[in-house]
Amino acid sequence: MKKSQSQKQIPKNCQRNSEYEQMVSELQDALMKVKKQVQDLMVEKDMNEKDWDVKKSQLVKNLEVNTEERNKFLAEKQTLERKLADEQESRLAEHLELQRAKAKAKQLQQLEEEHENLQTVLNAKNKILDDKNDTIEDLKGQLEYLKKNENGFKQLKNWMIN
Repeated sequence: MKKSQSQKQIPKNCQRNSEYEQMVSELQDALMKVKKQVQDLMVEKDMNEKDWDVKKSQLVKNLEVNTEERNKFLAEKQTLERKLADEQESRLAEHLELQRAKAKAKQLQQLEEEHENLQTVLNAKNKILDDKNDTIEDLKGQLEYLKKNENGFKQLKNWMIN
């Protein structure tokens, strides 16, 4: 009976063995597919790492170039700001000098106006003085005339009295 059971089991065992072999074969195929996928992923990972390294290198270079340009522009900005400050300082100095010149011109104009006024007053006083001198001369002339006439009257009076 054991034999018969054993013999009955042989086909079952063979079938099971066949199924196991089939499963092992499928598992090996699946494992091979997984290994292939892992290899493909590793290749893709390596390619991605290389691409990343290239991109990273380019980004670092771009960053360095941009940093240099930024520093150059900052230096140029500082130079332009200094020039602007110097220009503003120069313009302020020119403005102050212009204000002083305007103040001096106004003062000079006021002095010229005052000089004209004083000259007008002086001319008027000189005219008055000339008129007074003329009056004095006229009075001197009249006095001389009267003195001459007085002498003439005295002589006439004396002559008439005598």
